[in-house]
Amino acid sequence: MANELKHASQGTELSQAEFEAVGLHVFNSQATGDIVYASSSTQLTRLGKGADNTVLQMGGSNIPEWVQDVTLNSSSANEPLLTITNTHADATGGYLKFVKDPASGQGADNDVMGTITWHGTDASNNAVEELARIEAYVVEADHGTEAGGIKMYVAENDATMTSGLEVLGVKDQDGEIDVNIGAGTGSTATIKGTLTMGTTATLTNAGLVAVADQSNITGLGTISSGTWQGTAIAHGYIADDIVSGQAEITTGLVSADEMMYSDGGVIKRIGIDVLATKLFSVASAGTVAQASDHMLFLDNGATGDVIVESIDDFLSAIAGSGISVSSSQLTASGGVSVGKAIAFSLVF
Repeated sequence: MANELKHASQGTELSQAEFEAVGLHVFNSQATGDIVYASSSTQLTRLGKGADNTVLQMGGSNIPEWVQDVTLNSSSANEPLLTITNTHADATGGYLKFVKDPASGQGADNDVMGTITWHGTDASNNAVEELARIEAYVVEADHGTEAGGIKMYVAENDATMTSGLEVLGVKDQDGEIDVNIGAGTGSTATIKGTLTMGTTATLTNAGLVAVADQSNITGLGTISSGTWQGTAIAHGYIADDIVSGQAEITTGLVSADEMMYSDGGVIKRIGIDVLATKLFSVASAGTVAQASDHMLFLDNGATGDVIVESIDDFLSAIAGSGISVSSSQLTASGGVSVGKAIAFSLVF
């Protein structure tokens, strides 16, 4: 019978040398690389050598066979186990190597060089389906600018495989690797520790900015709390009121040659020169009437400003501008004395 072990023909008698010779037993049609296995409890049989890069595994009915696709099955916990061990006394280790070689063809962008997949079943015990994958592929195939990438996929929602992490080489940019995290604007990336940019801790795990000096902020939304402790805000950056030259202010934001006044409970600022224009530029006679909640803080102003430092100076300035006013229209609780601030009302 073909492929079975048999005695080699030695004639009618065997010498001791012939009996002990390695060629005493042979397989029908045996060739270099063939292996022997027990095809039954009483019979040895030849298995022809496998093709290049094939693997020997047990097939059906416990008959060994050569295959290219290797399948490991086990019904025991934590098995099957594939172990790669290196015992060389240096810093190297074993390899799990994937090769994509189109032989006479050419490599191209997006060629997949190797894939590792994980499959499982759902709670209804339906057919096994893919739930996770790692894929290595060619980002750029042009000679001299070759770049590779790795994508990690997981099943989301209805078992759709979606890339959630991409590590991508960049062509024509030495030392640059781009990383994409998440999929879609609803994705969330959680960092358990501190986010570090370069060598600088940037965000804490509480979501707070770790670097106090933020020198390049050019826009903000509404600031609802906090204490301003920086350089005084220039008047050009304080929102103007309806009347040109007037703006809402907070305590401490009034500079020289300016005063504060109340307008409906809102403290505003006005320059002395603006106030002077409103008070003393009237060509014809008029009357300054009294109202409430207005205060004039007297101060020295720049040349050309009208500054009032006393009741007499104020009445003199009014008279000189052609505006009539009586002392009864200038009143203050407890009286007014020379050199003090004057509490009075102005109607412009």
